[in-house]
Amino acid sequence: MAQRPPAFAECAYLFRHALLRDAAYQLQLPGDRARLHALAFALIEQVAGGRPPEQGALEAKSDLEDRSLPGDTFARELSDHARLTGDVASQRLYLRRAAGHAERTFAIDDAIRLWRAEAALENGAGRGEAVRRAAHVAFQTGRHALAEEMFEEALAMLRAAGHRRLEGLVMGSLASLYNMTARRVEAEKGFREALSIHLECGDDRTHGATLGNLANLLRETGRTALAESTFEESLAVHRANGNRRSEGITLGNVALLYNDTGRKAEAEVVCARALAIHREVGNRRFEGVALGTLGTIYRETGRVELAEAIFEEALAIHRETGDRRYFGIVVGNRAILHQQTGRLAEAEAGYQQSLEILREIGNRAGEATLLGNIAILYEESGRLGDAGRNFEAALAIQREIRDRVSEGVSLGNIAGFWLRTGRAAEAERLYAEVLAIHREVGNRQAEGLNLCDFALCQLALGRLEEAKSTWKAGSAIVLELNLQRSWRRRLEPMREACRNAGIPPLEPATV
Repeated sequence: MAQRPPAFAECAYLFRHALLRDAAYQLQLPGDRARLHALAFALIEQVAGGRPPEQGALEAKSDLEDRSLPGDTFARELSDHARLTGDVASQRLYLRRAAGHAERTFAIDDAIRLWRAEAALENGAGRGEAVRRAAHVAFQTGRHALAEEMFEEALAMLRAAGHRRLEGLVMGSLASLYNMTARRVEAEKGFREALSIHLECGDDRTHGATLGNLANLLRETGRTALAESTFEESLAVHRANGNRRSEGITLGNVALLYNDTGRKAEAEVVCARALAIHREVGNRRFEGVALGTLGTIYRETGRVELAEAIFEEALAIHRETGDRRYFGIVVGNRAILHQQTGRLAEAEAGYQQSLEILREIGNRAGEATLLGNIAILYEESGRLGDAGRNFEAALAIQREIRDRVSEGVSLGNIAGFWLRTGRAAEAERLYAEVLAIHREVGNRQAEGLNLCDFALCQLALGRLEEAKSTWKAGSAIVLELNLQRSWRRRLEPMREACRNAGIPPLEPATV
């Protein structure tokens, strides 16, 4: 008879061993089992460094106060043994430590499950706070539907318990979720309600963070001047309270505002400051976010190899932290880089991967941006019908969610598409609307680029003097902002158009 392979024999032994172990366990009387678990608990606790300090009421603490202890890796096992001995106090102590440890080490499913288990042991505001923490983990990792359900559950519990400070905290989190899923009106209302509660409770720390989140909404909806002043107000609060973590997050959003409005050098400096703070305080998730922003700045300023390396570093962090939202965004930004460097197959695959993730988590603004980028790729590869449909789909979403900044960008893309497909008169009318939006929201970068595009349109319609003036105005902005790659992409089409018209090349502005 042929012998069984050793691996099979070993597996069979382990299976029988597990059955024997479980059978032996079940043969013990309940009291004996409890004593065995108590013995295991005592031995593990001793090996883990002894009993950690008792914690106060969960609702009285900030999650920022949680600190890792060497024995936290054993906390979940200790909680289970305490539960099986009937020691509820020890179970709660170690369950909270296990939930915090899972959150800090990005064990996302475990963190959500453990905070929900902790909620079952709490009452009143403590229960609401445990549910809020589970919701926070889900939201931070892009599980928006689950997070919203739990935030609403926590909010009802905290209102019933009359805990206004935590009610304000949940309101601010819900507003951020609404903003992330493009419910702008609900988001702004929620932020302002949360700010009112923070002021009532004297919660300066959370007030500063909510101001920063409101400023980000104002940035995304094109109220640039108000966004900038609100960011400054938020930073002042963070610095007064020594809140380095929130200062870093807010600086990262300020960098986005500077980049949106064409202040590339300032954006890079501020983003580097944000990155340094994230590393200083150990905020791994936002370290990845800041790296993604830096990668975009490098790409837009022509530093292709550096951008690609930074994107890969950001993606590695997002994989580590389980952050689907920002992973999807960075994959999409890397795909733009692939497209700009002629790797169209890689670009299309990246766009599709990013689009699937952003749709999965409900990021409508990101979805619209991706659709616009895919449309540009389709046009470059000759799929004009698909390009037109994607441009229109992107614009429809941006109007639905009131994303005025991106609406202007999409309209500029559509105007350029019309111009290149022989609809110059229609493009001319659309460029007027496009430029008005860019000026309204303070998008200098898009204004400069679309002025250059508009000059091409005017030249195609035989309006030479207008084209000269428009080209000069647009090139002045583009060169001032050091948009070298975008400038080169417009320079050759203008030279070709001038050759076709039998005129000397139009001169750029001297900056």
